[in-house]
Amino acid sequence: MANTTISNITYTNLCKSSTNTVYLYGHLVPGIALFIFGLTFNPIALYYFATSRNFRRSPYSYYFSAIAVVDLVRLTVWCLFFLLDFKIFKLQFHSFECPTQMYTEFVAGSISAWLTVSLTFERCLVIYKPLQTLTDTKGRRALIIIFCVILASCIVNSLLLQPGFYVKR
Repeated sequence: MANTTISNITYTNLCKSSTNTVYLYGHLVPGIALFIFGLTFNPIALYYFATSRNFRRSPYSYYFSAIAVVDLVRLTVWCLFFLLDFKIFKLQFHSFECPTQMYTEFVAGSISAWLTVSLTFERCLVIYKPLQTLTDTKGRRALIIIFCVILASCIVNSLLLQPGFYVKR
């Protein structure tokens, strides 16, 4: 514990000793575990969605495949910058490292979340309006929604790429 005195005020920092432990077991270990599971099971899921006879051309297959691909991209970006943070890769980045990382992670995260919402909404439509959803047997609506979600997420998060958005402290 570090004691600090600033103009006759003394305080003790109780969090200082546990910060590294929390970072290790609360961020790094779960992140590495998620990376390993995601890198293992997302390609297996993609293979199943592509080869399943009953599931292949359904709108759900498109949604789940898009979510799996976006999650793979997000995990890959996370791993790349994780390795860069620990100086495993010796690369020189300048002012675009932080905005690029934040943009790709935010875009991938929002695409994944909104595709899950779209999938849920599609399922509600099938349950409450089954006759109206029978006309879309090839999943065109799902493909249009996936494209719109990706485009909207890229546009909304483009603010993160603005010069001067991140200020050095």
